[in-house]
Amino acid sequence: STGVRKHGELVGIFATQLPPDAKPICSVLNAISSQSWSDAIAEVNNQRMLVQKATRMYLQVIKGVDVQESRVAFVLAVGDATASFRKTLKGYDSIPAPPTQAIANVLLHAWNQW
Repeated sequence: STGVRKHGELVGIFATQLPPDAKPICSVLNAISSQSWSDAIAEVNNQRMLVQKATRMYLQVIKGVDVQESRVAFVLAVGDATASFRKTLKGYDSIPAPPTQAIANVLLHAWNQW
C-alpha cells in the first residue's frame, strides 16, 4: 500500500490491487497465513493496550498526578501507538497490508480520528 501526504498529514492510502483483467488464483483471506493472522491480532491488541495507556497518562496529567512522569509516559505511549497503527495501516513483516481499498479507508479514518 502507498500513503499520500498533504502538508505532512496523511490524507490517503491506496491498497495494492490486481489489474482489472487479472484473475486471482485464491481469495485474499486464504492468502494470509495463520501466522500473519496471529501477528495482526497481536498487533491490534498491542494498539489497544497502548491507547489505554496513553489515555490513562493523559488523565493523570489533567488530574495533576505525577505530572512529569505522566507526560513522558504519555508521549512515549502515543509514539508507540502511532508506530503500531502504521504497521497495520501499511503492513509490516508478516502483518499484511489492507487487502482492499475499503479496509484501507476504514483504517485511515481511524488514523485521522486518533
